[in-house]
Amino acid sequence: MICSAIIQGAVNHVIGDNGTSMNATFTPNFGLTLRQAAALCGFTNFDWQQKITNWASPDLFQIGNPIPLTAPPPFLDPPLGGYTYCIPRFGSPCDGYPFYWNPNTSGMNWSLSKWENTNTLSFIDVPADSLLANGSFLGFTTQLVGILPNGTHAPLPEQWTWIDTFNGTSGSITAVTVSFLPVDPGSGTGGVTITSINSVVQTPPSFICMASQNTLWPPDDRAVLVTVSGTITSGTQPIPAASTTYAVIDEYGQIQPNGSVALGPGGSYSFGVSLIAARDGNDRDGRKYTIIVNARDNVGNRGSCSAVVTVPHDQANQ
Repeated sequence: MICSAIIQGAVNHVIGDNGTSMNATFTPNFGLTLRQAAALCGFTNFDWQQKITNWASPDLFQIGNPIPLTAPPPFLDPPLGGYTYCIPRFGSPCDGYPFYWNPNTSGMNWSLSKWENTNTLSFIDVPADSLLANGSFLGFTTQLVGILPNGTHAPLPEQWTWIDTFNGTSGSITAVTVSFLPVDPGSGTGGVTITSINSVVQTPPSFICMASQNTLWPPDDRAVLVTVSGTITSGTQPIPAASTTYAVIDEYGQIQPNGSVALGPGGSYSFGVSLIAARDGNDRDGRKYTIIVNARDNVGNRGSCSAVVTVPHDQANQ
């Protein structure tokens, strides 16, 4: 749980800023440095790992193979060992890198960089391919990974797939799919946050929520129907109908219903949850039910709010 809390909500990326680049940063939560966070997660450090999942150009070669790979399977970008530009000559092969570009045929203008300071790991990819035309595109999956003590990478569930249609003069980069960590019940937030798409700032949905009652008294084991209502206002992107949900977090881990939330006119909503008016007599600050309402918009940015209902220890605290 501690590693999930460190990572959740800490990855931001800018899609197609100025139409041609993918930028991302990872900053651990709680003010931790990268090395401190990595140690708590069982890693030596963090890194970006990227795969090319769709290839449009016939100019990628593998060492020892004179035939260009027009449809390679997904491969790391950059491959282990990196890329190099070279013209293969008889008796003088390209150096030991596993893939290379032939400048006689390459239409690529490629720049992938990764760097870090004490607290932030950064990434930028600026792919442009003069051969992109007639609907062709380059496909990528970019993921945050942890580096294990043996040097291998452990994938973390913070990734996004994206496509590039930029041919050097026109086209752009767009997001296709963003995947997330499970929501941390304590915060209701988590995952990748998109901050800009093609220089348009992205704002997440905003929420208002309130419970029909904030205390349950007396603690006589009754089932009490509590109504939660409010409004959800979309940010830059619309909210898909099926993306709005609620979940109840019971401090005792016993009464924790969840489900979908239907939006009415103007983003209004109202739903009921059945809670038990009971608490441990030794629990001095009472039993807390936290009701979280959240939604993701079309690009995956999340908004949420919460209402707390308490079963107090005694009548003076109700």
